[in-house]
Amino acid sequence: MNEDAAVSASKVQKTEGSADAKSELRKMSRKQRREAKRKDREKEEEEKKGVHCDFWVAAKHRYCKFQPVKGSSKCSVHQDDAEGDKERVPCPIDPNHSVYKRKLEKHVLVCSKTKDNNFIVRQPLYSRGCNVPEGKRPDPTLDNVSITSGAEEEEEGVVDEWLKKLDEAVRKLVAELSKDDARQCIDVEGGSSISEEVRGGMVGRVEESIVSNGEADKHDIQNSRLLSVMEKEGMLSSCDDGDGIPLFIEYGCGRGGLSRWVMEYRKQQQQEQKSSTTAGAAPKPWTFLLVDREARRNKQENRKDLTNSNSSSSIVMRLRMDIADLNLADIFVAEEREQGDHQKASTVTSRGSIGYDERLENLWARYHAIRSQPQWPPKVTCCIAKHLCGSATDLSLRTLQCSSRPSALIATCCHHRCEYDMLCGKEVLTSLLPEIHDPESFAKLRTMAGWATSHEPLSKEKRANISPQKAECGRLVKMLIDLCRVTWLKRAMKCDRVSYKSYVDAGVSPENRCIAAVGVA
Repeated sequence: MNEDAAVSASKVQKTEGSADAKSELRKMSRKQRREAKRKDREKEEEEKKGVHCDFWVAAKHRYCKFQPVKGSSKCSVHQDDAEGDKERVPCPIDPNHSVYKRKLEKHVLVCSKTKDNNFIVRQPLYSRGCNVPEGKRPDPTLDNVSITSGAEEEEEGVVDEWLKKLDEAVRKLVAELSKDDARQCIDVEGGSSISEEVRGGMVGRVEESIVSNGEADKHDIQNSRLLSVMEKEGMLSSCDDGDGIPLFIEYGCGRGGLSRWVMEYRKQQQQEQKSSTTAGAAPKPWTFLLVDREARRNKQENRKDLTNSNSSSSIVMRLRMDIADLNLADIFVAEEREQGDHQKASTVTSRGSIGYDERLENLWARYHAIRSQPQWPPKVTCCIAKHLCGSATDLSLRTLQCSSRPSALIATCCHHRCEYDMLCGKEVLTSLLPEIHDPESFAKLRTMAGWATSHEPLSKEKRANISPQKAECGRLVKMLIDLCRVTWLKRAMKCDRVSYKSYVDAGVSPENRCIAAVGVA
């Protein structure tokens, strides 16, 4: 009985003490209450200070500072190391990261790359490897081959020998192209870029609209010049010929900067048409298909100045996939798919963002809207790209084979990443240089392409290792690969006009050449 009385007395004392503390806390000012709470937190942290993960971090000469997990002396990061099984293996879904081998089976089910891949394969126009020749995949063992053995004396002689071969091959190919059609514009010297006169007019108004602060960065300058090339070559004017709707496809679009310039051009063009003509037929919308392998933020096609007039000037669909997997032939079919071909969208996710299913639903809805246009399929298909890397240029050009009237404007780059089996016009290359006849021999040739841009003022170390002769070899290799593509467009694709020229000064970008082709009307 005495023990029960003692317990009751202690409870009453604690309650009274708690009540007194609350009473004292009420009497404090707001500043004093904050100070009291801060001291309480410091006291709690001081009590926990001695409890930490007992893993010794040798590089920092101290123990790991994180709290151990319940029932262990290690934190969650170092607990796996303590259990003895430290073997890590590459993730089979995405080898760019690794996981513990004993957790591999579980990781595959929750890997974020799995969700991304499921999203990619369920998009419209996806067909794995449809643009890659059967069984022809890049061979990584050929990435480090060289045309020389590395000896300085031998290298100088080899470079001089190849310089003569390449110069002769380029001149011969230019002569053949000029003989086929006197209208060909093949600028081998690279001395001319787009003139100020050509950049005036509509393109000038577009530039004023986009570059509002008057300070254009290098991307704005390049997009402006490429738009001028499109206007000069007649690509934009051909989009309004007849009753058809044009389709623009930007490959490797990134944020969609080049498409934004073309969209703004169409917007300015429509405003001019409305002010100069009376009420009549509504202007035709231009359709844009943007393709990129990576997910992007701040996409240019979502800007308010474009979306406000989106219904009348352009229809845009963005796909996240490799160009090798894009089956462009499906978009030229006017018949609609069955409504059950894709799953219904779910609501937003728990975080409030749009889920994968809803994004797919939106994509398929946009796809149906494009193909159900009254003037579909398109009469003109124009492929555009700025600095499309290596073989991506060849894959992009091959996708146009299903178009009735193809056009293309591609600023090429990264020729050292081209593949022999994917190169458009590889037969032309072999006829000019018989020793280049398979992927291995081509891999040795393409390594010289890097000498052209390495000669630019990047670093003292690179400039010291690249002689003017090697830089000229690199320039000729890049030009020869591009001219093979030009020949393929002229002969295989039957393009009416094909040109190869500099579109911007080398000071803006060392990769300053573009291929422009216009299909037969």
